[in-house]
Amino acid sequence: MHKLFKMPVFTFLFSSIFGASTLFADAVAPNTGSAKAEGAMSEADIAKLKGKVAANINGEKITVDQVLTEMENYIRTKMKGKTLTAEERGELYKLFLARLVSQKLILQEATKVNIDKDPKYQEKMKVISEELSKGIYIENKKKELEEAPISDAQLNEVISKTNETSVVFDQMVVPLSVASGIVKALRGASNPVKKFLELSKEHSVVMQQNKQIVKAPANRKVEMDMLLSEIPDDTLRHSLEKTAAKEVIVYDPRTGAVLSEEEVRSAATKEASKQLLCIILRIKEKKKVTDQKVLSTLARYQIINKRIEDFFKGLSEKAKIECFDVTGNPIKLPAVF
Repeated sequence: MHKLFKMPVFTFLFSSIFGASTLFADAVAPNTGSAKAEGAMSEADIAKLKGKVAANINGEKITVDQVLTEMENYIRTKMKGKTLTAEERGELYKLFLARLVSQKLILQEATKVNIDKDPKYQEKMKVISEELSKGIYIENKKKELEEAPISDAQLNEVISKTNETSVVFDQMVVPLSVASGIVKALRGASNPVKKFLELSKEHSVVMQQNKQIVKAPANRKVEMDMLLSEIPDDTLRHSLEKTAAKEVIVYDPRTGAVLSEEEVRSAATKEASKQLLCIILRIKEKKKVTDQKVLSTLARYQIINKRIEDFFKGLSEKAKIECFDVTGNPIKLPAVF
């Protein structure tokens, strides 16, 4: 077996049956030697192999496209799209085929014992069925409401009431322990734009999936240009809305709070703050949006969202709903939607 795949097959199968596997995520070393590297297969390439038999298990088939679809998804998500040699791809194909064979064998045995009659199976299937029904209904209804026509009069009315602001700002993610010094340096700089870039290159970090904090790539994007309505966090959006251009904001993504100067200074003295990250933003420009295409798009979103909101609110308003507390006394619920 190739050195890339020293993990015992059973370990891979066990993890693939009982939980998502990340066995190879950190195991792939850079390709060396003269082995020819092969890129990922496209969906079109895989589709050409649809129906081609990869395995027969007691008369049931597993097809090549099934194996390749799972394998390419794994390479893309867990191996970060790494380019593998033909030999490595061949070994990975065998492991994913073995995984599908093991799953098929278990399913066949489950069918033999009429697992669908088991109360635990039926209880879980009921939950799955209900969630699926809700999800598909909501998806279909939203699509229907999104595709319903919008008149020019509706659109113009909403546009006339839209007051949207665009905000341009520089941002960096840094350990909370150094934030105070950075804010002080920015406020005292003769050229704060240039200073921000310098400090960003020196201090910017990223948190990896394993929670390890590492230095950010030198070419990471610093400047952002966003509509205020695009910023999902209410606290940060309101702060950006109120704060004047050229000012600096320190935002704590863990708590969703904009930190005061005292809180930032205090953090500099705490050992634990070295492992906590914050986002430093310096507002460069704020301006009212006047572009008619942008305003028209925003108006459409507002009209569609209002339709969806009104529809689901209407469900509870039209329904007869009686609710009780644990002792059986009637209670009134807050808004259902």
